[in-house]
Order: sequence, then C-alpha cells, then structure tokens
Amino acid sequence: MKRKLVFLEWLDHCSSGKQGWKDADEVMDLAPMVMTSVGWILKETPKWIILTAHLHGEKEHERYVTHCQGDLCVMKCAVTKRVAIKQTWSR
Repeated sequence: MKRKLVFLEWLDHCSSGKQGWKDADEVMDLAPMVMTSVGWILKETPKWIILTAHLHGEKEHERYVTHCQGDLCVMKCAVTKRVAIKQTWSR
C-alpha cells in the first residue's frame, strides 16, 4: 500500500498550566497553540487524519506487515494548512 507524506499545520487545545483556582482574568489571553507535524498518512476520514512519523515494513509469515511509531490523530477542522510532500512509501 502506498503512503502519502504530508506537512500539517493545526490548532491544538491549551490551558494556562496553573493548577487550582485562578482569577478568570488570568486566562483571557489563552489561544490555541499552532502545531506543525510531518508524517505518513495511515488513514484519512472525512473528520480526521491519522499520521505516523516512522514506518517499517517487513515480511512476517508470508505477508508484509507495516509497523509505525509516532502516531497522531488530528481533527480536520483544526487543520489550517496542508502541504503534500512529493514522496511515497510502499511495501
């Protein structure tokens, strides 16, 4: 199966990082964090994309098996930029 490589810029949730009760005025400047990720698309649905940073394929018991590490599921509604990288991986 061919895997596509992509660059994603996306918005992630955040918090003030302070534990316990705080004055509401202390959190008024919070904003989603801008994240960037590069990865191989494992699965894409109408609502999310599953990426992995690392792929490894090997033959096990007469069939090829793909292993991954560094997996991430990103909601498409949070994606602000998507760029295809002209590289494919297949096993």
